[in-house]
Amino acid sequence: MTTSSGNVPACANVTPDSDSAACNKKGAFACGKCNLVSYCGKQCQTAHWPVHQTLHKDPANRSNWRPAWDIEGREPAWAMDEARNNAHNPYGGDLFLWGNVPAIDVLRLSDNEGAGYSDDIELLFAGSSKPSRPAQGLLYIRSLTRETASGDLRNVVKTIVDLPATVTQIVHATINGREMAMLIHLWYSTFMPEVVLSTVQKAVKPLIVEVCAKIKDKHSATYLGKTWQFPSGRRLRLVLKRDQWFALSKMLDVPQGFTFDKASKVRHGVTLAPERADYRDRWDFKEPTASIRIAKRHFREDGLLLPFRHPRRPLEWLAIWEIYYRPWPAKQDCYGKLHAYLREVFGKFVQSLKTVNVSFEMHCLDARDLKEHLDCDRYTRIEVSNVTDGCNLGLRNTLTSLMPLLQPPQRNPHATLISLFLNAVMDMVTAEILEYLPVTDLASFMNPILKSESQATANTRVSQIRLTHPPHVDSNCDVSISMYRAQNFFEAIAPHSGAAEKENNTIVEKWPLRLKRQLGQERAQEEFGRYVEWTRLGVVPETTTGNDQNSGEGNSFTRE
Repeated sequence: MTTSSGNVPACANVTPDSDSAACNKKGAFACGKCNLVSYCGKQCQTAHWPVHQTLHKDPANRSNWRPAWDIEGREPAWAMDEARNNAHNPYGGDLFLWGNVPAIDVLRLSDNEGAGYSDDIELLFAGSSKPSRPAQGLLYIRSLTRETASGDLRNVVKTIVDLPATVTQIVHATINGREMAMLIHLWYSTFMPEVVLSTVQKAVKPLIVEVCAKIKDKHSATYLGKTWQFPSGRRLRLVLKRDQWFALSKMLDVPQGFTFDKASKVRHGVTLAPERADYRDRWDFKEPTASIRIAKRHFREDGLLLPFRHPRRPLEWLAIWEIYYRPWPAKQDCYGKLHAYLREVFGKFVQSLKTVNVSFEMHCLDARDLKEHLDCDRYTRIEVSNVTDGCNLGLRNTLTSLMPLLQPPQRNPHATLISLFLNAVMDMVTAEILEYLPVTDLASFMNPILKSESQATANTRVSQIRLTHPPHVDSNCDVSISMYRAQNFFEAIAPHSGAAEKENNTIVEKWPLRLKRQLGQERAQEEFGRYVEWTRLGVVPETTTGNDQNSGEGNSFTRE
């Protein structure tokens, strides 16, 4: 057994579906073989061995594990029929649990305006859009497989947590997300504890029901805003269409008879669908260690962000590199580390809400429509996620729509719009391959490299899967981004949209995931996702703006 100090999980000596008492001590010692579970001592580890040994006997927990299709010498489902020619074969919904890049502090006040800055701080997390163009072959589909741009609540939390202690002015955060799911965010866990659900239904739902009663006769597409003023002085404003208000009220109800077990069964219909087994095996095979593969499967089964083997029922808690390397006895328990990290961050976030005068405003709009509902010249920072990617709004539409909302340089020379080109590098790499190999099936290209292998066809061999996985693609990212800039006319679009690209980023590194060390060394990171920061030119083309101009009569209700 290995030992560790710091934030530690509960002892794993628990027998599922058993009436026997669980150990209430902390698990400071990890199983030395799998590094997935922690125990308080040798006695609990020995007592738990009859349960834990099943994990060690699992074939997927071996370093030489191979997918079923490879063992059976057959074509996997993702390489057959129509799926063979698709870069992405969607299944289930189109929402994603994970962000693609680490959360960022979009303000970095001390390094920009300065710790003594006294004006109110206005933050806009604007990223949310529908694709601005129809599918255009492999290049577009590849981009779409990554997360569709949406307002990133992780950045909201990190920015508030990282506020300097000197901040005494009002901080106003406007959050926009096209999906209604943004309003109820479980932070990676699929289910919530009953006590949390009860609190939401008793404290939140009556506020929504009250609004619905007042707007029931309004047109379904009318935007209607409600502002709640709380005794602490904090404010929350929510602007939705009439039908969205009623949809939100319905979201807060649990259908009669819809139990935890029934909900789990519905979820398993997607996450554990038999017809998707080969797809899951393909991704599991790419995991760096067998233990992480097991942890990923465990999370897929129950959807609860808790330490590995932590008691799942009753639900007790709601549940990157900064996470991966945090002190934790079971070093391979990646979901346990994330659980502990989030508890720590949210603890700081709640404390910040008590000490900083923070107010929130929430919208569910396409980013292009924000200028019709928000004041121009208002925002200190605008963060747009990867809305600027070609598969979303693109650079021209994003800058034209949102730059008028940014504070002009005469008022605040540090006011910045932050954009992320998440797919630029891989789009250029894909374009280079297709230029010399104009086919979507790369089997003929890879066959000479893998001709020593037999059995399955070249495009399904597990060696190729690891070889062609993005982290192993050898490309010069600076060259790729230069090509992307030229092909997308950065220098022409920016001034036409009233924007100027900052020569040096002052908020987030241009390449936050650039290798800081040699590949393979501890804390080495792959290089994807390019941040570009923009300031506003002195004169911006005329754009119609206003504050809830199209919201209709009765668009604001004030809670006394």
